[in-house]
Amino acid sequence: MASKNVKVPTGSILTRFLKECALDIHDIAEDDGRPIVKAEALARYVWKAALGWVEEDPDDPEKTVTHKPNWTAIGLIWDRIEGKAGPVQPEKNDRTLGDKVGDLARAAVNEIAETVADDGGN
Repeated sequence: MASKNVKVPTGSILTRFLKECALDIHDIAEDDGRPIVKAEALARYVWKAALGWVEEDPDDPEKTVTHKPNWTAIGLIWDRIEGKAGPVQPEKNDRTLGDKVGDLARAAVNEIAETVADDGGN
């Protein structure tokens, strides 16, 4: 049976793990041997997709495959460079959902108690 003291994580769980994974080493730069983290590799791919590229056809080395610029990637880069506000990140908070509900319930009960006290209990 699970312990009753286990605290269930709340908030942006996936975002937290994605941010942690973004800092993992993905590759090593060929020119200077510098480690490239996943976030940098992804950023480089977004630029590549935005600009388009030509590559050798894996089935026929004498042919090339042309990848046209991806407008979604272009828009993403443009918005980031221009400083357009991205999605709002929730504020970090150690309070659980239960704590928040408890605070709301406590405030409601206190308000009722004040109303009753002001009426003289009638």
